[in-house]
Amino acid sequence: MFSLSPSVDVKERDFSLTIKQLPASKTGFILRADTGEALKIVPITNESDLIRNFGYPTNLNYEDWFNVWNFLQYAQSAYVVRPMNPSAKNTAITFDIDTSNQLKIENTELGNMYNSDIAEKTLEGLAITQSLMFINRYVTSQQNLAVIVCSDKNGWNKPITSDTTQKFVPTLQSTDGSNLIKFSELFDYEPDWDAGEFIVLVAEKDEKTGLYDIAEKYIVSYKETGRDNYGRNIFVEHVFFTKSRKLYAKLGEEVKPISTYDKSIDELKLKIVSKDNVYPNNNASDLSQLKYTGIYEQADIDFAYELFANPEEFDLNILVAHKLDLNKASVICKTRKDCVAIISPYEYDEIVGKSSTEATEYLIKNYGTRSPDLSNAKFKEFNTYAAIFGNVKYQYDKFNDKNRWMPIGGDVAGLLAVTARDYDPWWATAGLFRGKIKNAIKLGFNPKKQNRDELYVNAINPIMSVPGEGVAIIWGNKTATARPSAMDRLNVRRLLITIEKAIATTAKYSLFEFNDEFTRARVKGMIEPYLREVKGRRGLYDFLVVCDETNNTPEIIDQNVLVIDIYIKPERVAEFIQINVNVTRTDANFQELIKGQVAA
Repeated sequence: MFSLSPSVDVKERDFSLTIKQLPASKTGFILRADTGEALKIVPITNESDLIRNFGYPTNLNYEDWFNVWNFLQYAQSAYVVRPMNPSAKNTAITFDIDTSNQLKIENTELGNMYNSDIAEKTLEGLAITQSLMFINRYVTSQQNLAVIVCSDKNGWNKPITSDTTQKFVPTLQSTDGSNLIKFSELFDYEPDWDAGEFIVLVAEKDEKTGLYDIAEKYIVSYKETGRDNYGRNIFVEHVFFTKSRKLYAKLGEEVKPISTYDKSIDELKLKIVSKDNVYPNNNASDLSQLKYTGIYEQADIDFAYELFANPEEFDLNILVAHKLDLNKASVICKTRKDCVAIISPYEYDEIVGKSSTEATEYLIKNYGTRSPDLSNAKFKEFNTYAAIFGNVKYQYDKFNDKNRWMPIGGDVAGLLAVTARDYDPWWATAGLFRGKIKNAIKLGFNPKKQNRDELYVNAINPIMSVPGEGVAIIWGNKTATARPSAMDRLNVRRLLITIEKAIATTAKYSLFEFNDEFTRARVKGMIEPYLREVKGRRGLYDFLVVCDETNNTPEIIDQNVLVIDIYIKPERVAEFIQINVNVTRTDANFQELIKGQVAA
């Protein structure tokens, strides 16, 4: 709006747009588990997070579990998906009243209990009358929970349970171990029984000891208007939906406190019974064929991988390949073009106990770019967005008190993350400074020089032991390609990903601007300082940015396209060191000898 009289108008224009640094260690994993939220990307930052969300490692999932755990020994940006068939069912238990005025247990099937949104909608559709139902929060193969309900004031000072077959951990028992502690010993204040408040305890069984421990404890209300002394909502459905990590709760419309129906009952202990029909096999035609056993198939893994497939939905830097489908991760990274896949073998029997030559031949046959028969190879999706690391490690499993052979994919991903954090993504993650793998007792095999040569020619990065330096050290820097170029080195590929992602992210702010000299100069002025910084941090030898009328011709402009040409000379790492020792006469002149060698 123009002024019709003398005035001073102030306008702002922001020409300070710069390219910012992006996270360089967001790493994705697929983890088969018997508990935890399924088909959702869950951030994990430490061991406690891992256990709380997905339980402890088992004989069925320890490889997946320790891939994540090993990564966390280096970095804290793990993003984990628990796979699950989309048609999986969940289980539920119900406190109900039958015609004889006694409590009974009733199992109910629920579908698609994957996350809070879907679960909430599922719960709304339940028809429950005069009953209190508890539903598994997550699809699970086996139950290890017990629910204890006390809704009568006469039970406040009584033991948790009088069932002598139900054994709780010693910390919940009296000094002589004969009696369990009372409800009143677990809470700071007594429920307001007359106002509809009652107690719910969720106990969890330790599979090793067979003892139960209290995992969760709540004072809740039968009334939707129930509030505690601090004004917080304690309606049973709200409490379990927002706080419990184990169960959901659903209250029937006409339900009343249990003691209303039977004054002699002041407590109730209920074990959640597992049902067989909660997970579908392939080709299952009816509910009688559905089951969940904790055994996953490749289709389940592939379905979970899809959560990492779209770069616009989730930012990702590293994706660790899963045992049941080593190729999917490579395909996703090649399609996204902004992350790398880490491939490592899981076939311990083919590597452990074999000679270094036999192990090398197996790796070349199943993972090598020059494999004689790719049709039967374990890995065949070769590209510069994947890297293969050829070995396994022997590691102590402190949770099960045994040593196990483990894949090293999680370790490699962790070292890549540490390199990006402490140096930059374009530094090589290998050698004695940045390539030492932790928690390795021994390797599946220790490749000799000839084995390492053969592996490297096939784009497989050796993992070797160096006496006095480390049991397991990454001794290679190649991407999974047979094509010789700068991108056949992992540090160069990561350099390109870093530069391209950072520039593309900021370049979005130039969309729908005029393709004129001003805009092109603004874009160039944004990119060049960033590349100078990368060069100063030893990522580039040199670079050139072209964004002017030479590459934005009238024909290009008429197509609504803005072209930015960037030329770079990436830094190369020294993978081969040649040492020349020259013996001379005592009276030799070193400068003349050097000049003579240069001239020659």
